[in-house]
Order: sequence, then structure tokens, then C-alpha cells
Amino acid sequence: MPIYLSNPFYIGVTEGDGFDLGRLEKDWESARQTEGREMAGIWFSDSVTPVGVLDWLEENPNDGHPWLGLLMIHGEHQGKGLGREAFQGFLRFLREQEETRPLRIGVIKENKPALTFWKDVGFRPFDTIEMQFPPGLRQVVKMEISL
Repeated sequence: MPIYLSNPFYIGVTEGDGFDLGRLEKDWESARQTEGREMAGIWFSDSVTPVGVLDWLEENPNDGHPWLGLLMIHGEHQGKGLGREAFQGFLRFLREQEETRPLRIGVIKENKPALTFWKDVGFRPFDTIEMQFPPGLRQVVKMEISL
């Protein structure tokens, strides 16, 4: 929960008011029950306290591609290269699985720091759509990276 709460802009545009432990637990339970969807914590190698979270779908039934749903680093640890390091480790994992389809993500257009980050690590936009989130309609930039 502290990881999510340390990112108030993201929570505001995706969840709106009232995001609490109950909603987070519901999201984790939904992930656990969705075939091919995985959620994982990110830790420093010498720590028992998570510093981030990663959520992905092995194959989106809408397009047959793997999708990264979320990579979030605790706010106090952002800007130190941890997100980049975690993402590079995730790419290695996918390649070890002999994944060849491009990995895709959707980034809320108004989340400029996230768009910059994903472009910097190699993702390229290929479409923009509108999606409904609890606080309202948002433009989402679909991006992908070759594996």
C-alpha cells in the first residue's frame, strides 16, 4: 500500500478518491484469478521491504500480445534507476521465456513522466485510445517494444 500511496498523481488519475487497502486487495485477488496475469513485488536485494510492484499479462486476449500493466516504484526511490533496472530484468525474463511478440503497455497521456520513461527505455507509440477509469475518461497511449 505505501508504494501506491507514494504515487498520488497516478492514483488520482487511475483510481480517484477512496483508494484504500480494500481496493488494493481486490485488485491483487483479481490478478491472482486471471489466468496469465502476474503481480510481483520489487525489492532491494538486501531488504525485506518492497520498493516497487510489477503487473503483467502473458497474453492479452484482445491482441495476443504480452502487456505490462504496471511498473511502479515507491516515490522516495524514484529517479535512482530502479525502474529502469526492474524493467531490464523483466525484459530478460521475457526473453528467457523465448517470448518474441512485442511487449505492449498503455500509458495515460497526461502522465508525462511515465511517457518519457517508457520512450527512454525503448517503447514506441502505435495508437491512442480513450478508456474509462473510476475518476473519468482518459486518453491512453498504446506503446510497444520489440523483444
